[in-house]
Amino acid sequence: MTMSFLIYIAIITALGSLVVGAEGTKLSDYAADESRTELILGEVWDDSQQAWVDSSCPVEEGDLSDLKGMEQLEVLRVSRLCQNVITGDLADLQELNKLRELDLGWLALVTGDLSSVEGLTSLTYLYLGGLALVTGDLSSVEGLTSLTYLRLWDL
Repeated sequence: MTMSFLIYIAIITALGSLVVGAEGTKLSDYAADESRTELILGEVWDDSQQAWVDSSCPVEEGDLSDLKGMEQLEVLRVSRLCQNVITGDLADLQELNKLRELDLGWLALVTGDLSSVEGLTSLTYLYLGGLALVTGDLSSVEGLTSLTYLRLWDL
């Protein structure tokens, strides 16, 4: 890792700690509803409009491990959040075995190896972009035979 990248991470972490003091929702607040099947936060791509659409930006902080109890979750899209700090490891999502769609983008503090999602065999849609601390390559997801959409960039 280069020194400039480490400085970048330190700045993002510091900015995130400023946001934490503001009033808002935490990722764990959504996890309290274990029957939820969809969680969509931030900007998401709308095929019908061919544009990024802001679904809302209420989450200020959280960790992917906060979602572990959401075993009914089928769609998880947390992408392009404005001034939010989401941390965690991709391995924290391994218990979400009903997950069909996983979209994580521009979450600079998420770590882990791409092979962590290989156990999510129900996945049909996988988008991971801008996750600079995630490692792995296409061989890490070759066991996901149900995939109909795969986009990995800036890993």
